[in-house]
Amino acid sequence: MSDLQQAIDKLRSSPHYKELATYEPPFNPFEIVGATHLELIHSSVLAWLLRDEANKEFRQRFVTWIKDNIVVEAEKTKEALVKLQNVPKKPIVKTEEGDKASRYDVSVHFYSLKLVIGIEIKVRAGEQPSQVERYQNFLCKEYPGYEKVIVFLTRWGYLSKTDDKSSDSVVPVLEMSWGDIALMIKEIQSAPGNENDFRMQFLQHLE
Repeated sequence: MSDLQQAIDKLRSSPHYKELATYEPPFNPFEIVGATHLELIHSSVLAWLLRDEANKEFRQRFVTWIKDNIVVEAEKTKEALVKLQNVPKKPIVKTEEGDKASRYDVSVHFYSLKLVIGIEIKVRAGEQPSQVERYQNFLCKEYPGYEKVIVFLTRWGYLSKTDDKSSDSVVPVLEMSWGDIALMIKEIQSAPGNENDFRMQFLQHLE
């Protein structure tokens, strides 16, 4: 028997190899239904995470992330985000808001604070020319007198081609990654239940 064959036999008989051989990847419903890269599905799940009262801890972490990462120049927006800690009413969350030229994926409205957060989601596709700038203009037109911020949510937190430094708009743009979303879900301490089971499945999908 060759030395190579002996090494292979030794490897196959090791407990670590046997454990690895029996490994099965976790159940992923998103992969089964062919939704791994569908932006509409990811938008719907994110909207649920931000809307549902069972997810209020996630929503708070999401808002805190924006507050901690917003540019210094957007001080009024940051002040509105700070006030959210004392706001009892949940936000109005919409999907696919905008017009034909400027339709972003998720919007979060805190009407009592006159604050709106627009979220543009990217799963696989890239950013279209001037896409985020069009969203900035839409928010300025539709929500005068409101504090506004855009979150550009991509797989790795890519920089938007239209950021708050290159645009004349007063609407700040923050780059967030799906890894940030996964971390927010992971840090939630919730009792077991259907909502938490689904959150964990989405977390596995993101990871």
